[in-house]
Amino acid sequence: MAYGVTAAGFTRKTYAVIKEEILDGIEADISVEMRAAAEDDATAINKLVCITAEREAALWELAESVYNAMYPDTADGASLRGAVTLTGTVELPATSSTVTEVLKGTVGTTIAVNSIVATSTQGDQFKTTAAITLASTVCSHAYLDLLGAAAPGNYIVTVNGTAFTYVAGGGDTEATILAGLEVLIDAGAEPVTSDDTTGELVITGDTDAGTGQPTPFGVTVSANLQIVAVGNLQAMQSVAAGPIVGLATTISAIVTATAGWTAAWNIAAAALGRNIETDAQLRERRSLSLANPGSGTVDALRAAILAVANVTAAFVLSNRTDAVDANLLPPHSFRALVLGGLDAAIAATIWAHCDAGDYIDGTGVVETITDSQGHQQTVRFNRPSEVLMWVRFTVVEDLETGTLPDNYKVQMAAYVATWGALESIGHDSSPAQVAAYVMARVPGIKQLTTEVVDNAGHPGGYVLTPWTITAAELAKYSAARVEFV
Repeated sequence: MAYGVTAAGFTRKTYAVIKEEILDGIEADISVEMRAAAEDDATAINKLVCITAEREAALWELAESVYNAMYPDTADGASLRGAVTLTGTVELPATSSTVTEVLKGTVGTTIAVNSIVATSTQGDQFKTTAAITLASTVCSHAYLDLLGAAAPGNYIVTVNGTAFTYVAGGGDTEATILAGLEVLIDAGAEPVTSDDTTGELVITGDTDAGTGQPTPFGVTVSANLQIVAVGNLQAMQSVAAGPIVGLATTISAIVTATAGWTAAWNIAAAALGRNIETDAQLRERRSLSLANPGSGTVDALRAAILAVANVTAAFVLSNRTDAVDANLLPPHSFRALVLGGLDAAIAATIWAHCDAGDYIDGTGVVETITDSQGHQQTVRFNRPSEVLMWVRFTVVEDLETGTLPDNYKVQMAAYVATWGALESIGHDSSPAQVAAYVMARVPGIKQLTTEVVDNAGHPGGYVLTPWTITAAELAKYSAARVEFV
């Protein structure tokens, strides 16, 4: 049998083959008697033969590993990362979750870069990405109060240059003055709302439709009023890389104590980061990338869409027939379902990689782009339909260990949200997989029964078996949709 690099690949000599070859050599070059001695486990020469065969076998294993390291299908770890660069593929690194945080405190307070706020659920930490000095000129929230006792006179709050004046008389109190200012501000045209129910006048920027965050505004007050505190928006990222969950309002525990910094919270949930790409994921993406230079094929189009920044999943349906197919695609058309990424970037990529004459089907996003000839082209694609999933747990505690945390329900719900962020288009909702993910992270669980149901079937339709998710759907999970028996 041929060993080493052969026409069929690399064939490694095993320990047994090597040992037998050494014994054959002793018999041929010395004597049959010496071979018999070498085969006797009690002799020194036997030990020498075994040591020599073992070390030679290790060299063959090394040679095989070096050979396999050249090819993406057999390489792993650092060798795989090197092998895929030959086709221009680079491993995707782990990224941190990101969030826009409201930092509240007195005007002029400086909060240093890398200052930390933790979640109230898991204690996961997020840090500021830059230093910030709290200011009333770009605040998302402003907290106002009277400076001194109520007295007749003009109380003026100026928002973005627009003055709102309440004229107080002798019978006005602090409460009536703040209520009067609230009415004036809310009736004005500035993009803010106000509320005096907390004993202060709280002004909040109206929600920006694009970002989901309050619109920053500037505020000043007359001498008989004071700005007690302001809230400023600040970008933060998780200290640990990966899909670190930060549910809305839960990133609120200040870890880095700073004089003048009194509160923090997130209005929207954190955008989840990702773990470092696994070897299997890297191999798949490298395989898809080989189709990317081409156009017109499903694989080429999917590979191109996956290469768009922040796209996390893509699925392409194609109908090459002359009739409407089972997915209701028109003849000679395709439809892309995409998770993540900017609409315009995805549309441009679809147009650049589609077949001339194919109909670009879609019922969700519609973008107009200008082609290389200056003509306007309509590009359609779909975002997957979200199927809101409920999860119900029945927990049996492991009484022998006694390690089930007091807040285990909060932890389990948060991990369900983390699990959901890792799901992709068309994946069935699997109770067993959810259970395995949660049990690996929450100690003290002896037995866990997990059931799922979609929002339409809730609350009575829980099942123990996988819930079917179609190719055009995405199972969506939330800590708020987790129940316990």
